[in-house]
Amino acid sequence: MAEYFSDYPYVRNYDGIYYLDAYYSGHCFAGYQYRINSWLSAGVDVDCQITAWNEHPEMQVVRAGVSREVDLYVLPSVRFTYFSRPWINLYSGVSLGGVLFMDLNELYGSFAVNVNLFGISVGREHLFAAFEIGYLASGYTLWGSRYFSIAAGYRF
Repeated sequence: MAEYFSDYPYVRNYDGIYYLDAYYSGHCFAGYQYRINSWLSAGVDVDCQITAWNEHPEMQVVRAGVSREVDLYVLPSVRFTYFSRPWINLYSGVSLGGVLFMDLNELYGSFAVNVNLFGISVGREHLFAAFEIGYLASGYTLWGSRYFSIAAGYRF
């Protein structure tokens, strides 16, 4: 896990608890795209992220507890390829689906949307690499995440 980045060692929550030692996995995702024609494909993306932190009451060093949250996204998607050459494809897309938020005590769900503003795929036949700029948001976390993504893949 990658350590959560912050300028301050403490982050205040609405209930007066400070979180210290926060860790964030980043988004780990997998997807499948079926190419319908030269400019349109449809598929599904599955995305998972894990956040964990230690809870400390009001400026005390003693740990009050540990919290973990796992977010699991399932997003049917449509992708539009607007430039296609043997080695390079440029594309944009949108995904609409749902997300399950799971922590130590609760399980709840919400809608989710992923907008891919720009994507580039480099590779030929089976192996490829991709870079995307976009925005992933849900009804629970409207500020979004996954602004940039880098992926490696295999075409069947």
